[in-house]
Amino acid sequence: MLRPPWPNSPHFSDHSYRGIAADSNHGEVLVLNIDATTSAQHWAFGLADGTFPRMGTISFPIRACYPQVALHDRAARVMAIGDIVEPNRVWQAFKKQKTGREWDYVFRRLFYTGTPDIR
Repeated sequence: MLRPPWPNSPHFSDHSYRGIAADSNHGEVLVLNIDATTSAQHWAFGLADGTFPRMGTISFPIRACYPQVALHDRAARVMAIGDIVEPNRVWQAFKKQKTGREWDYVFRRLFYTGTPDIR
């Protein structure tokens, strides 16, 4: 069982968005979990011995969810999808008319970050 020592006691919930990547060549993992309150993407890098020597947070310009994570030879990549209520009032009204829903989240922004060596 993986138990990363998340710093600063982030607020995770049953609806937190998570991501994981494993590098089988090195027995290493990169795990992400979004803070349900702040929307920061908390990450932890784990070694084959079960320790997590590196961790931190990723912040994007807007709330981002559904992290897609890659880890290969300690190069780490993360892509996340913007997840906000439709900011365009005209589009919001049109979508409500079409769907009948009061809310409508948009997923048209992608965010990407990475590092050549996560260590």
